[in-house]
Amino acid sequence: MNIYIYDGTPDGFFTVCLRLMMEETEFDIQAAGREEAQEGLFDRREEINTDHEAAESMKKLLESSATREGLNMAAWALLSEIKGVEKDILDYIKLAVREGARVNSNLADDRVMRVYRAAKKTMGEAHRLKGFLRFAEVKPGKFYAKVEPEHNILALLARHFSLRLSSQDWIIHDAIRGISAFYSSGRIYYKKTADFEFGNKEGKTVDFELMWRTYFNVMAIRERKNTALQARLVPKKYRKNMAEFSAG
Repeated sequence: MNIYIYDGTPDGFFTVCLRLMMEETEFDIQAAGREEAQEGLFDRREEINTDHEAAESMKKLLESSATREGLNMAAWALLSEIKGVEKDILDYIKLAVREGARVNSNLADDRVMRVYRAAKKTMGEAHRLKGFLRFAEVKPGKFYAKVEPEHNILALLARHFSLRLSSQDWIIHDAIRGISAFYSSGRIYYKKTADFEFGNKEGKTVDFELMWRTYFNVMAIRERKNTALQARLVPKKYRKNMAEFSAG
């Protein structure tokens, strides 16, 4: 079996897709650094260099076949980082090229449903974290938020908050993947990062977190407290990065 390795970026993945559109033999696609490729006795591992022009050609082919909806679904599915999703997406692309836009409504086809489910997981988590993300003012006019998402949704969050908080400088830190989005002067930058150190949490940082805890406590109606419902609406895995759930 051929194992094709790409750099983990969307353009890297679409570069592989264009090359493999006519591939008929057994193969696998894996992201470098996210999954260690295991080679068997007769397996051949090959690293594919990202070609941005080839990636654009592949995306245009998919969009012309399955419309913007299909391109978005494939991109969101890729961000899910579910094991094996790359090959699922390529199967979907091949089907879309043959069937056209009607492919998106054919959820009875397992090739479409697998991609649809992966995309839905990504977008669902991105939607939740747009509401759960909590910024703290770590320096005057500088805000920081830490997230630990299951899926690779940093770019989706950064795009959202670049519109919502366009007048402020901020950092969103994906602590799982060790990468941060930096926003300043209308531009977003991405950089590999370790943990941040902001000193001893004096002044406005404490006040900012206290605001969230106060709001949470004031709005709560003790007689209507429903911990089971709260657990469904605000999963515990997100709470340690939400100021209103901290002990302060």
